[in-house]
Amino acid sequence: MRSRLLRKEREFHDLYLPDIRQYAVTRMSRAINLDAPLDDVKALCVRHAIAISTIEALTSGGTRVVLLNPDGAERVRQLMKTKIITTTVVRSSMHMARQPQPRYR
Repeated sequence: MRSRLLRKEREFHDLYLPDIRQYAVTRMSRAINLDAPLDDVKALCVRHAIAISTIEALTSGGTRVVLLNPDGAERVRQLMKTKIITTTVVRSSMHMARQPQPRYR
C-alpha cells in the first residue's frame, strides 16, 4: 500500500510540478579583467549600451571593469572573449581609496 502511494505521489510530481533544475541559472561575476585599453572598453560599453559600475586601469596592464548587471557582463565576455585575462592581475593599491566611506552611527 505504501509503495503504491509513493508511486502515485511521484506520478503527480512528474505531471504537475516542474523540474526546478531546468530553471537554475548560474550567475557569473560582474567584474572582468580585459587585455584592452581603458578607452576601448568604455567605447565598447557605450556602443552596446552596457552600463559600467566602475572601471580602472590595471597596474599589470589591461583594464578591470565592473558592470551594473550580470547580463551586461556576459555580453562583454562574448564580445571580447579573446581579450579576457584569466591569470592573476595586479591592481593599483589606490582602488580601496576609491571606495565610499562606510556610514556608521
